[in-house]
Amino acid sequence: MVNGQNFMDELNKFAGNIQGDPRQQVQNLLNNGQMSQQTYSRFQKIAEQIQSGNAMQAIMSIFGR
Repeated sequence: MVNGQNFMDELNKFAGNIQGDPRQQVQNLLNNGQMSQQTYSRFQKIAEQIQSGNAMQAIMSIFGR
C-alpha cells in the first residue's frame, strides 16, 4: 500500500501540473505507461467515493485503512 503522505504529495504535484482537461491528462499518463493500470484504478475508486459523498471512505482508502 502506498504511504498516505507520499500519495498526497504525488497528488498535489500532479494537480499543480494539470493544464487542460484533467481526465485527458490522466488518460495520457496511462497510455504513455507513466501510470500503471493499478494506480489508475485506485485513483478512479477514490474519485468515485468522493463524488458519491463518501469522503471518509476515500480518505481511508488513501491511507490504507
